Amino acid sequence: MNPTNRKWISQIVACSFLAMLPAGAYAQSKTIHGVVKDANGETIIGASVGQKGTKNATVTNLDGEFSISVPDNAVLEISYIGYNNQRVAVNGKSSLEIVMTEDVHKLNELVVVGYGVMKKKDLTGAVGSLAAKDMENSPVANIGQAIQGKIAGLQVVDAGKPGEEGEIEFRNVSFAYPDSRHAMLEGVNFKAKKGQTVAFIGSTGSGKSSLINLVPRFYDATQGEVLVDGVNVRDYKLKALRDKIGYVPQQSFLFKGTIASNVAYGDTDRDDDTVRRACDVAQATEFIDKKQKKYDSGISQGGSNVSGGQKQRLSIARAVYRHPEILIFDDSFSALDFKTDRAVRDALEKEAKDSTKLIVAQRIGTIMNADRIIVLDDGKVVGQGTHEELLDTCEVYRQIAESQLSEDELKR
Repeated sequence: MNPTNRKWISQIVACSFLAMLPAGAYAQSKTIHGVVKDANGETIIGASVGQKGTKNATVTNLDGEFSISVPDNAVLEISYIGYNNQRVAVNGKSSLEIVMTEDVHKLNELVVVGYGVMKKKDLTGAVGSLAAKDMENSPVANIGQAIQGKIAGLQVVDAGKPGEEGEIEFRNVSFAYPDSRHAMLEGVNFKAKKGQTVAFIGSTGSGKSSLINLVPRFYDATQGEVLVDGVNVRDYKLKALRDKIGYVPQQSFLFKGTIASNVAYGDTDRDDDTVRRACDVAQATEFIDKKQKKYDSGISQGGSNVSGGQKQRLSIARAVYRHPEILIFDDSFSALDFKTDRAVRDALEKEAKDSTKLIVAQRIGTIMNADRIIVLDDGKVVGQGTHEELLDTCEVYRQIAESQLSEDELKR
């Protein structure tokens, strides 16, 4: 047999062998990246993700993300307790977003205990039960809402996900005021972790105050999600959400009463030591000590008998007094002189180090030491980073800095 015929026959045999192999046996593997979420967009930790018909599997991490190497024609099987199993064809994709739906039927076999689950047969003590049929047609967004009020003595409280206290996240958030066609915010994304200071700067009308007003739900996002402690703010009862937040507005307001009653406003069991510590943080102690009655000194309605700076410091003290998870300052340092501004921020870093702080400011000096600075321009985020990073990467930020800082300060 001549060499040409031998080569031709070898190619036929090789092609015939490949044709006899099962589909996928010679498909090239590739790494698929993905995220698993529930119907509300919350990521699911510990979901099982595996290739159908094989032992090739993984689980989602703390961010609900996974990666797995599979052939282009593979089918993934995703499962998690309390949710319907999903099958997703890869179809050559390199990234996947998988949304799982809750399976109320499985609650017949499970009892929620704290943050975990266990079989009824393994449970000791008294339990309340609720049949799946009692929840199937409930017009609610999640299981917590479905069981609320259905079992005697049971209260369902929105407290956030365990381990995420003080976290704030904006996911592709857009916002327009009611009856307005113009979007104040478009596609905002950022995350603030517990104890971090995140600052916002931009020109007047850039959307800074509109953005932070979405956290306590003074308004709701038009698109996207605002999360506090891993939970969409819309899923909180309003009081539960706002109990997590200390808010100091642009225009502070004081009530008729005393200095102490204003700082501890709303607390029927006022702690005078906590009042004094909060005033120390807000740099209000100096002017309070000069008053004859000190903390029992009278305050007129609206605070008309104290200066603008003193009023602002008492408003800051009122927010700090409650030891909230989140402190929001909406241009709250503008009425303070530079020395007091710095002293308040230094005290906050020490005494409120576990609180997440969101600061809207006009002055670069107020925010240049923040963990992250977010620059807004016409409702869009045009820069994120530290002061030093933004000087190099964000033209809008650099222009603001050059208008406020000396050449020596810019070089530091």
